[in-house]
This record gives sequence, structure tokens and C-alpha cells, in this order.
Amino acid sequence: THVRHTGDIGGFKVISEAGIAAGVRRIEAVTGMGALLHAQRTEQTLAESAALLKCSPDAAPEKTERLLVRNKELQREIDRLKQQLVSGGAGDLTAEARKVGDVSVLSVVVDAGDAKVLRDMADQLRDKLAPAVVALGTETSDGKVVLICTVSKELIKRYQAGALVKEMAAMVGGGGGGRPDFAQAGGSDPSKLPDAMARVYTLVS
Repeated sequence: THVRHTGDIGGFKVISEAGIAAGVRRIEAVTGMGALLHAQRTEQTLAESAALLKCSPDAAPEKTERLLVRNKELQREIDRLKQQLVSGGAGDLTAEARKVGDVSVLSVVVDAGDAKVLRDMADQLRDKLAPAVVALGTETSDGKVVLICTVSKELIKRYQAGALVKEMAAMVGGGGGGRPDFAQAGGSDPSKLPDAMARVYTLVS
């Protein structure tokens, strides 16, 4: 509707399409010189990607796929090694548990680095020390705090993981919560981690 002849359009390249309403789709395209510039930018991007991959542009897709597969394999290996470290670390930490009546209580700062490792470690320690209240804290690579608290099922009428972690989080400038048997929180002040962990012994006592 905007040209006298379709030939006036020149090159035509669809760059996106999406639904905008029921039964209605929007197609966006570049034409003429815009289509040429789009092709040149795409070619430049492919050339830069191939240079990073140290291969020809034609080989870039195949090499990218191989790298993604290798990356997944390495990530699985990292997860396996982390699990081994968790198992070893959990065994060492059981000696630091304190008895409060008939309950084993462990609340310590560990060098876990991320929430998943911390959760796995807390679960293992809870099971080894059961019936137990286990609280773990760690500082992440970006200077934040992650707190985990887990309580054996048979103790949740006496101790609530959510309530315990809430008290801990307040001391490290954060907040969080969860189920009676498991709770997680975050914070922004790693310097207060030792005080937060010590607070758990007082609360349980």
C-alpha cells in the first residue's frame, strides 16, 4: 500500500513475528537498504562468533553444539565433586553438634558458596544427627548471605525452621522463611554471620 510496484520494495527480510491479540499476528521486516544492512550485521556477528570459536563461519554451529555438550558434561562433573565435598564436610561437622536435652543442635558457618550445596549439606547433617535442628550459613561469591535451617520431622511441634531462620536473617540484614521443617533466607551483612548462627543455640535452649 505504500509503493507503486512491489519491485520498489527491493530486498525483504522478516525479522520478527508475534501474536498481539486473538487471531492477530504482527510481522516486522526490513526492506531495501535496511535489508542489506541487516544481512551485513548478521554476517559480521557470525564472523565474530566464528573468530571466538576459532573456526570458519560454516563450522560455527557444529562447534557451538560440541561446546554446549562439553559444558553440560563438565557441569555434571562439578556437581558430582560438590556432592563429594558436601558428604565429606557433613561428616566433619557432626562433631560440632551440641546436645540440648534430647535434641542435637548444629549451627555453623560453612564455605559452601551457594544455596544448593548448603541445602544438600543441611539435609545430610539433619539425617545423621536426627532428631536434630541444623542451621547453616554461608557467604556467596557476590558478598551476600544464604541461611538454611532444617528441623527433623518429629521436632516440628517444638521448633519451627521458619521462625528460627527469620530470627537469623534479621541479624544479617535480610529475610526469608519456609516450611516448619525447612526454611531458607538471605542477607546482606556477612560480618554478622557468626552472631546469627550463635543465636540458634540460644533460641533452641
